[in-house]
Amino acid sequence: MDDLTLTADQVAAVKAKGGDVTVGILAPLSSEYLANVVDGAKQEAAALGLKTSVVDYQFDAAKGVAGIENLVSQGVKYMVVVLTDPPAMIGAVKAAEAQGVTVVQFAGDQVAKEAGGYSVAINDKDLGTSAGEAAAAIAKGRGAVQIAILDYPSQPNVVIRADAMVAAIKAGAPEAKIVARVTGGTQDAGLTASESLLQKYPDLGGVVSVNDAGGYGAVQAFEGAQKTGANAFVVGCDAESKARSLIAQGGIFKASVDTQPGLTGKAAVEAIGKLIAGGSVAQYTTVPVKTVTS
Repeated sequence: MDDLTLTADQVAAVKAKGGDVTVGILAPLSSEYLANVVDGAKQEAAALGLKTSVVDYQFDAAKGVAGIENLVSQGVKYMVVVLTDPPAMIGAVKAAEAQGVTVVQFAGDQVAKEAGGYSVAINDKDLGTSAGEAAAAIAKGRGAVQIAILDYPSQPNVVIRADAMVAAIKAGAPEAKIVARVTGGTQDAGLTASESLLQKYPDLGGVVSVNDAGGYGAVQAFEGAQKTGANAFVVGCDAESKARSLIAQGGIFKASVDTQPGLTGKAAVEAIGKLIAGGSVAQYTTVPVKTVTS
């Protein structure tokens, strides 16, 4: 991460050009994590004197593709993007880069792998491992406690995260039993999935979610089944403000992993600043994660 910090001369060089440079920022803003990344990116752009053009594509890949195309038509030469449907959206990224646009992706690395751009993101294996270790610490000593994973299989990087959760739980609490791995991703999906799991596994004792939103639904399902923090737990990822509040209350939601969205957005724009100033940037930059338990 330190490699992205601009020198005083680089900051001056960017500010000298800043009024003529617009950074396109493309993300669904209904997610707190994604909105916080965008805020971090906008703040850093403002600090560097860069203009921004934000596109909220509302988790609709077609709108995302149209957003990329519109930014290109506006003459934008630098973009910060998240691809919530990589197979449907990567073609638009490649087309943009073919027209001279530099693209920095956060939350994934398909742009770096497939389009020659850059990735500034958490490492999903690190994130999943941290969440799995937190779950294992809770489950350890509880015998064959049943645990389910709320996955998001349409996102390859999130599958890596869920795989790491499973591995960390098995390593840290080998007596625990992972009974299912189902789709979550939103509070409603997490609630529906967890209610179904509780019907099938009434002794379900824990849910580990690839994000906090799915975890909120799991909490609702546990509460509906009249389980408490003494006999059920939820671990999430993102450490959103709501998750932090639930953790502080000492109830069912026990831990989450801070993905540092503000830092991610800042770093993505720092990478663009480096490039504008004529510096070099590593194709992959990893944002560190931190586990929150209180």
